[in-house]
Amino acid sequence: MRSLRVMRGWLVTAVRVLRLLPAMLVGRVSWTPPRWLAWLGARVVAASRSAAAHPRLSIALAIGLVLVSGGGYWAYAWWQARPRPLVVQLSVTNPVRTLIEDDKKPTPLVVTFDRPVAPLARIGKEVTSGITISPPLTGTWRWASEKRLELIPQDDWAVGAEYTVTLDKKPLLREVRLAQDHFTFQTPAFAITVTSKQFFQDPTNPALKKAVIDLRFTHPVNTAELE
Repeated sequence: MRSLRVMRGWLVTAVRVLRLLPAMLVGRVSWTPPRWLAWLGARVVAASRSAAAHPRLSIALAIGLVLVSGGGYWAYAWWQARPRPLVVQLSVTNPVRTLIEDDKKPTPLVVTFDRPVAPLARIGKEVTSGITISPPLTGTWRWASEKRLELIPQDDWAVGAEYTVTLDKKPLLREVRLAQDHFTFQTPAFAITVTSKQFFQDPTNPALKKAVIDLRFTHPVNTAELE
């Protein structure tokens, strides 16, 4: 019995020491809740008392909160699962020089898309709206395929000109969105190529010299002005 009492005394002493140990190490600490926490606690208590006093209203508010939360969740899920528009890239192939010496027609401007963008019913037909070009150019836009759009000019391309084309959504499939809705392209520039050249000197008159040079032009020229 005596040993039991001694052990109990030691246990009580140990508990007291453990309780006093934090105060011995860091001193006594008193904590006062911030105003917002006290205000929040008071509101929670008031709300619980009001709910107890008006159970039907509390149930209706709880149901409304559940419905609003559920509706918000389903709206968010629908937004995440909605069909995303297809972002399409395009590339432009500038027209090349018209081979007038072979009686060829002007080559078209070609716009190639990396995904099908044209409605199947419009392939091979003229595009009459949704495309603008600056400066204005008379020509015909048409879908050569579901991924290829062409511009065929009415007359030959101007020499060394630059144009800006803007594409609207009208000619495209509804679910398609272009990564860029405008682009620029250039027409062939004027160039001269020397194909051959020969120099002659009069054997009887060294001061009399003559050169024969053959030139090739990318576009028609006025020979009278050239001479």
